[in-house]
Amino acid sequence: MKIAYESTLEEAVASHVRLWELSPLARRWKLQGILLVPFLVFTIHLIMYEGWMERIVFTVLGCAILIPFYLYYYKKAVVSRTRKMLTEYIGTNEPVPCEYEFNEEGLVFRRQGTEVKFQWSAIGTVSIVERGIEVLVANHGGIAVLPRRIFKGNEMNEWFEFASSRIPARSNGEE
Repeated sequence: MKIAYESTLEEAVASHVRLWELSPLARRWKLQGILLVPFLVFTIHLIMYEGWMERIVFTVLGCAILIPFYLYYYKKAVVSRTRKMLTEYIGTNEPVPCEYEFNEEGLVFRRQGTEVKFQWSAIGTVSIVERGIEVLVANHGGIAVLPRRIFKGNEMNEWFEFASSRIPARSNGEE
């Protein structure tokens, strides 16, 4: 089964951001940023205010304001930086020809003269999500999202069934 299409930069960004969201390391970085906010706010209030009660109250208020702000801009920063990195890597922000192939050996992705192959034994999960078919490599080593828009009629279900039937059962509860 092979399908060729024009992949947009936004589709590539969404796939990379999804992989970032699944990464335990990236989640730790985000948590470190969240924990850094109270530390910095308290340090500033330690210098500015004399009483402990004032320091604590203003630290709590500062965190209540700054942590949501941080979380909002953190996601925007990840998306923006991913877009810039992919534009540099791909060489354009215009759609580029891509090809996915599911065969007996595994998943093959081709773009701009590059070919990436994943054997079925390396695939962790295949699921139908809002954006299309999401294929996660075991231990979150990679991601492929076949956009819903590239399939005609019942093709997406056929691709999903084909891929699902080839993924080995995981007894250790991996995603």
